[in-house]
Amino acid sequence: ASPPPSAAGPLTPSSLSAFHAARSRRAVLRFSRLPPSFTPSKLRAILTRFGAVDRVFLPREPAAARAARAKAGGARRRRFGDGWVEFLEKGDAKRFAARANGMRIGDVVGRKKGVRGCEDDLWNVKYLKGFAWEDLTEKAAFERRVREQRVREEVASARDDRDFYLEQVSRARAFEEMEERNKRKREDGMLVEGKENKVKKAKRHNPAGAGEEAEEGEKGERKVRRKFRQKGAKGAEQGEGGAQEDDALFEKLFKK
Repeated sequence: ASPPPSAAGPLTPSSLSAFHAARSRRAVLRFSRLPPSFTPSKLRAILTRFGAVDRVFLPREPAAARAARAKAGGARRRRFGDGWVEFLEKGDAKRFAARANGMRIGDVVGRKKGVRGCEDDLWNVKYLKGFAWEDLTEKAAFERRVREQRVREEVASARDDRDFYLEQVSRARAFEEMEERNKRKREDGMLVEGKENKVKKAKRHNPAGAGEEAEEGEKGERKVRRKFRQKGAKGAEQGEGGAQEDDALFEKLFKK
């Protein structure tokens, strides 16, 4: 079965140029402040009387600000502090901004049902020349990327702090274990300390009769003096008989 035809129809050069022309006629208004009771639907209903409105974007207030207000006894409903509105025609957007900016809402809109309680608030609106709605989405995407990058950096920093802390804990534990082993060695008499213990240790490694003695120098340094047993002269042991035998041996060797 063949696919169903597109509802918009084929794209032609004339339709493409008409699309670009309609897009170039759009304009964006910036509302730096809105009354607490305004919502996107209410703002759209008010502005529709001044021209065709396409898109409305009102960022919600932070959750921390809402919680602080509710804790202080204020309204629990989430508010919209500022926003952007896109008009389909630049002329409508310019006329509304020139008429409403700095004026009371009741003077511009009148005493309608949607503005009761905020008639005395002032409009804070500005026409953004050369600003398109795509620029706003790009800005929001950029801020989102910056926020995500900041979160990643904070997570990486927290991970480094955790690894450093664990490393220090491991080192401290190893140091404590080493101190415990040394303590047990001292209690068992295996660890020798002090000058006297050094001498005792030297004597233990060089017992008497091995031909070595450990002495202390003037500066407390340990010196080892070695002694070796000397053998007597061979002639003295053999006596005169041994000397005569040697003379007879020499005569035999050198006799002509």
